[in-house]
Amino acid sequence: QSSSPTPQPESDEISVNSSHTTSLSIDDDGLVIAEDSDVGEFDSTTAENILLTNFWKSCVSGALDEVQGILAEWSIDVNTPNRTGFTALHQAAFAGQAQVVEYLLKSAKANPNLTGAMGWTPLHLAASAGHANVVQVRSSLQQAMLSAYH
Repeated sequence: QSSSPTPQPESDEISVNSSHTTSLSIDDDGLVIAEDSDVGEFDSTTAENILLTNFWKSCVSGALDEVQGILAEWSIDVNTPNRTGFTALHQAAFAGQAQVVEYLLKSAKANPNLTGAMGWTPLHLAASAGHANVVQVRSSLQQAMLSAYH
């Protein structure tokens, strides 16, 4: 008796493997995580963490209007890391969300030099995931800042 393969559910998972054999992915909460990193405790039921999780999800999905709305309405530190050390900027960069990256850098004053899991900056994540559009945004902003001081 021949049986047909069981259909697998479609997945929106993005995954990148670094040369350090660490796999990065977007988990069920919509957060970029490093699979072998030391995952800290994260109480997803507190009001503050629900808000942060929604903010991070908006950054990953590229929902610029939602990102702007949350930051306009709530006092959020955009440099707050998730449970594996990634900030909103890390997450938007990894997901290739160039408009969100640009907004976080220019308007929300996100720190592009913070490191998350594996010691990676948002630029490292964007490059490792093949998001040249995000790398270009970062490069253009850096050149504009240098020009302003010369």
